[in-house]
Amino acid sequence: MDKSCTLSVIVPFHNADSTIEKCVYSIIKQMPSCSELILIDDHSSDNSWKICQTFSKRYARIFVYQNEEIGVSSARNLGISMAIGKWITFVDADDYIYQNYFSSIIKSVSNNCDFLLFSYDEWPKNRQDQKLREVKLRLLHKEELYNLVFQSKTVQGYVWNKVFKKKIIEEYQLRFNPKLSMNEDLAFCFEYMLHAKSVWFLDKRLYCYVKHGTGATSGQLTNEATMVKKSFTYMRQLQTICYSLSDRYMTVAYTYMNFFLLKKVINKGYDNLDSVKGLQSNIDKIRWNYFGDFNIEVKCLFILYHLIPRRAQLGIYTLLKHFRKKSHN
Repeated sequence: MDKSCTLSVIVPFHNADSTIEKCVYSIIKQMPSCSELILIDDHSSDNSWKICQTFSKRYARIFVYQNEEIGVSSARNLGISMAIGKWITFVDADDYIYQNYFSSIIKSVSNNCDFLLFSYDEWPKNRQDQKLREVKLRLLHKEELYNLVFQSKTVQGYVWNKVFKKKIIEEYQLRFNPKLSMNEDLAFCFEYMLHAKSVWFLDKRLYCYVKHGTGATSGQLTNEATMVKKSFTYMRQLQTICYSLSDRYMTVAYTYMNFFLLKKVINKGYDNLDSVKGLQSNIDKIRWNYFGDFNIEVKCLFILYHLIPRRAQLGIYTLLKHFRKKSHN
């Protein structure tokens, strides 16, 4: 690979033999000679490794490595270490990219850019026709950036709809935190945001996020609630010159995550009352002066939550859990 490589695309995969071919083909069919594709095997036990090896032998710009550690964070970190592109982005193995992905990104980062964000589609939701709307590339100020990453559903805190400058990553030794199993994307983006001065947003959907349904298991809520709290604690410990601004948006995002977990309680029926009380306690600590920053969904949930007494909430949860168990027997 030529050292003039512009863009490195990192794809970690684990047991993805049903999706990895579609993902890689969507990339390789439009990947220019100034780019590389790095595939990281995260301890797969299916045919994913063999499939990716086949791609690597067929195409000179595809490289495949095995991750010695375990987890998507360490797999992405390995990809960062192996990447030689001036810019780095990520793709998940069960997702795929749209046409003009590379040309749009490379053209956008040719400006004085430290950080590029772009829109995405979510499957199986219907894709909107981009040809009917004007595509805009605009410079973001800090408040717009925090809003897009922490609150807006247009961008959010994923890494696969963002492009990072390798120079900044290496200068500040930025890596994914392997101790986080939730919001590790958001934590990495936040830490990178502290060092990015020129941030641009491309209002164009270049990526398709394939959303899968997830089943619930007993005790899962406890782990998720713990990891959400741990990830936000980690972000708050990072030094930032925009602390008051970032803390405001982190509070908004943290509120949403707690409501998200409470909604999973209702929909999935986790069998852990202590965790529900813990989520209630987290929400109780959120002050009303953040209300104006919430989006409409969180505002409605916040009002409804404070209208229903805590004991009544626990009673409703207990009844739902009882009827759910009875229906499965």
